[in-house]
Amino acid sequence: MILPAFTESFLFYITLPFVMYFFYNYMFKKKYNLPPGPKSWPIVGSIPDPYSSPLSYKRLIEDWREKYGDIILFKRFGMNFVYVNDYKQGYKAFVQTFSKELSGRPLNSVG
Repeated sequence: MILPAFTESFLFYITLPFVMYFFYNYMFKKKYNLPPGPKSWPIVGSIPDPYSSPLSYKRLIEDWREKYGDIILFKRFGMNFVYVNDYKQGYKAFVQTFSKELSGRPLNSVG
């Protein structure tokens, strides 16, 4: 079926940003060694999971723990969140590994 020129150019300019976005993500984004977690939607992340599930949020996190382990990665509006379910794992991750980076106080404009 032959479309009018306006429709062809309109479809081209609508699909071009999506193709460029996926090409950029595929080619230039760094691949990090991140913990496992639930699948996420492109913009909102994994926000729909708690609302689509009949379980409470606490039970949903417990199910994720059974499925993905003690350390879970989930996304919210393009930001990565790491949920640590075990005290020993959290202590190892934040106190032993990043103690120097996390122990400093932020600079204050007053002094």
